[in-house]
Amino acid sequence: MVKRFVDDIIVSGDVGKIEEYLDLGTEVKSNPDYLIFFKEYFKEIRGLLDKGCDFDYDLLTFEEAKKSDVKSIEQYEKYYSHYEQVFFIICNDQITLPLIVENDKIISFQSKMLKKYGGDYSPFLLNK
Repeated sequence: MVKRFVDDIIVSGDVGKIEEYLDLGTEVKSNPDYLIFFKEYFKEIRGLLDKGCDFDYDLLTFEEAKKSDVKSIEQYEKYYSHYEQVFFIICNDQITLPLIVENDKIISFQSKMLKKYGGDYSPFLLNK
C-alpha cells in the first residue's frame, strides 16, 4: 500500500485519490486548504526523489532501516512506540519520507508534520 501511495500520489502529483491512502480526521478535513497543502508537500517530496535517486527509492520497515546505513534513524525512536507500523521512503541512504500506517491507511508523515513536546518532536496524526 505504501509503495502504491508513493507511485500513485507523490510521483504522479495527483492528490485526487488521496483519501484511498490517508486516514484523514476532522482536524485535517476541516481546513479548506488541506488538499492544496498535500499537493505542494508531495511536489517537494517528488523533487527530492527525482533529484536524489532518480525515483529509484527504497521502502523499508523501521527494523530494516535500523539495521541499514540510513542516516538519522534515531530521531524517529523517541515518541512513537509502534515501530511495526513505521515505514521509510529512502533515497541515497537518507530518509525522504517517514510514514506511519494503521489499518491499511497512512495516519502520519513524520517530516514537516510534527508536534513539539518538551523539546522533542512527535508525529502529527492525520486521523485525529
